[in-house]
Amino acid sequence: PEEQAHNPSVQECTVCASEHPIEDYPSLASCTHTPTVCHSCFLQWLHQSMENTTWSSIVCPASTCTNPITHNDVQKYAPAATFTRFDELSIRSYLSADTNFLYCLAAGCTSGQIHDTGVEGPIFRCVACGFRMCTAHEPVVAFHEGEACTQYTERVERERVERLTAKEEEARKRRQDDEASVAEVGRSSVECPGCGAFIQKTTGCDHMTCRRTGCGFEFCYVCRAPYGGVEGIRRAGNSAHAKTCRYHSAKLPRYRGPILG
Repeated sequence: PEEQAHNPSVQECTVCASEHPIEDYPSLASCTHTPTVCHSCFLQWLHQSMENTTWSSIVCPASTCTNPITHNDVQKYAPAATFTRFDELSIRSYLSADTNFLYCLAAGCTSGQIHDTGVEGPIFRCVACGFRMCTAHEPVVAFHEGEACTQYTERVERERVERLTAKEEEARKRRQDDEASVAEVGRSSVECPGCGAFIQKTTGCDHMTCRRTGCGFEFCYVCRAPYGGVEGIRRAGNSAHAKTCRYHSAKLPRYRGPILG
């Protein structure tokens, strides 16, 4: 069979597996290997890396390479907006290494700046949105207008204790309610002698049959004497009830046979 001629002017991308012209493969400054990722896949990789990793972790997209992507690479191969964002991330990474660099705490603001408390005092004002913070606290907090730092600290601690106390009181109340519920179950129900399940009688006679699956034990609701068995109420009559039970034969002056409750 005739072999297909190899076209040296195109190359298959290792990411999308499509063929592209050789010139469509970015050649990164810090890499010595042959470029294997097309321009489109390179941009996707760059955008994903900028969103999901730290600036220092943005590296060559080739699977066997970990060389960093440089400013020149991004400026050469990416749109201007992407380069601006990349440059911003690199500056932030550099500034974040400075112990005096602080990010603004205002909701929706992503700005940050260097603030030397020893020189500028404890009041930080964001150059982007004007939000103020107090750097006298660790960690830094929003500026507490009208309160000295000691007053702010005392108030925050007092509120923390109050929240903790409220949670403890809520937990105590739940425990108390649970205990009361258990006690109420104990007062208004009896334990099945057969399986231990609690049974509450609402209406009807005192001849109980446990409805728990697999049980079916029959007993007197008043004294829990069993109905079945050799010594049960069915065979022994009402004398099988506990002597204190109102259904015991001794409690029935006109007893004429078993009264089954």
